[in-house]
Amino acid sequence: MPDIDFLFAFLVAAAAFSSAVFHSFSGFAGGLVLAVMLAPLLGIKETVPVVATALIISNVARIWAFRKSVAIKHYLAVFLAALPFIVLSAYVYVSLPVGVVALVLGLFLLISIPLNRILKKKEVKVGYQGLALAGVPYGIVSGSTFGAAVMLAPFLIGAGLAGETMIGTIAMLGFSLNVTKTIVFGMS
Repeated sequence: MPDIDFLFAFLVAAAAFSSAVFHSFSGFAGGLVLAVMLAPLLGIKETVPVVATALIISNVARIWAFRKSVAIKHYLAVFLAALPFIVLSAYVYVSLPVGVVALVLGLFLLISIPLNRILKKKEVKVGYQGLALAGVPYGIVSGSTFGAAVMLAPFLIGAGLAGETMIGTIAMLGFSLNVTKTIVFGMS
């Protein structure tokens, strides 16, 4: 990791600000945008734990703002199914060489946008069991990358979430996911 000088601090702050603005408007992929911007500055392997910590703070603010709108049953259906896979994926991530981490992050970036569009076109209708099933790949992907909520969004929409309820529930999922990842990274 480079020495922290003014330029480095400025670039990190600019990346954080840019991704925060994007995240505020889109509601999704703020972590993915931040990871892409920070990877050249911090190194690929160091980026995921740093961004996970930043997303904890970001999601706490969104949870507070939308605290009355969180769909707890929907959140639990996804998170309880995703949790073991988040832990496993984060643990595997820690043991991967840097080249493999770069490949995984790059592939997810390339796949996530078309996958989201395909899922949105299908207008999937799901209940709690469907959300739990969607939680499994969400857990696998999100333990080692960012932006997995983008692939989860069509399922939450299919379960009837929209607007503030969607934002609050995604924030709860993001908070829980990133706390879990941070714990796994800290124990590894």
